[in-house]
Amino acid sequence: MVIRTVIGDEGAYAPEEVAVLISAYESTLQEIGLVTREDPLTLMIARKIISLAKNGERDSQKLSASVIRELRLDSRGKVA
Repeated sequence: MVIRTVIGDEGAYAPEEVAVLISAYESTLQEIGLVTREDPLTLMIARKIISLAKNGERDSQKLSASVIRELRLDSRGKVA
């Protein structure tokens, strides 16, 4: 799973924090309909989630919503 690699590269997170980050990642992928885990977009999403978490956000729904807004997805779930 891409998010676990990025989390490992970024430093130590408590198990509870890792669970939040993974939940945000999975929710984001599901929301945009991204099934292929090898898609380069999955890495970008993981990095954006970690970046937001570094700034203190620990709510998985807010992390996911923020990433989706940053990607500026249109109503069909495609990157605009």
